[in-house]
Amino acid sequence: MSNAFKFTDEGEISVDISMSKNNPDHILIEVKDSGIGIAENIQTKLFESYIQADQSITRRFGGTGLGLTICKRIIALMGGTISLNSIEGQGTTFIVDLPITVDKHDSTSANEPDNIVRGDGQLHALSVLVAEDNDINRMVINGMLMKLVSHIVLVNDGEQALDKIKSGRKFDLILMDCEMPVMDGITACSAIHAYQRSENTPLVPIYALTAHVSDENQQCCLKSGMSGVLTKPVSISALKKLLHVLSNPKK
Repeated sequence: MSNAFKFTDEGEISVDISMSKNNPDHILIEVKDSGIGIAENIQTKLFESYIQADQSITRRFGGTGLGLTICKRIIALMGGTISLNSIEGQGTTFIVDLPITVDKHDSTSANEPDNIVRGDGQLHALSVLVAEDNDINRMVINGMLMKLVSHIVLVNDGEQALDKIKSGRKFDLILMDCEMPVMDGITACSAIHAYQRSENTPLVPIYALTAHVSDENQQCCLKSGMSGVLTKPVSISALKKLLHVLSNPKK
């Protein structure tokens, strides 16, 4: 998915998950894009370490050439395979074939697992601003928030987040990635709170979105004025818990 987004400037990206017609104990996952495609002479080498299509691809899109190698190894450990079909200039389809165990018992139960999210009118009215520069991370956090709240604004960096606050838009929560271009999350937090103090308006709670779990990093976030830290990958249950705290400050 990450590669599909990276190498597709326009057109479409699709993900199809289905039972294998040839083997009912296998599942097929196909990620298809209409991006730049892959030259035929490089396709057989793509799953080798540090291999990319050519140096111009590396300069334009970045990356180490390890992603597909890691995918192949993980899939092999799960007993599956990964392959691709691609035409240069027209797009690429990656196909993952995985063996699965089908639970033939009825999973419907009166006792639902804790991770099932149900609608909550109190949370639904909340407004959340998300500052995240990674397209996929932004899409994922937006997808989770859509199950919980009705008002979501997405921006790509801290400067855009500051602009939203200066525009007068009211938010109940800001989720801020720490490492972003233009203006990082730590700088943005300080700038947003400084602006709100100058306007004598309440400080909006800002929570860091970060993959760095060290105490030093978390202390850095808190010293900047952030109210707390959500560690990536963020779960929907962690988001719901945070939103409940914000909507019930006395509890």
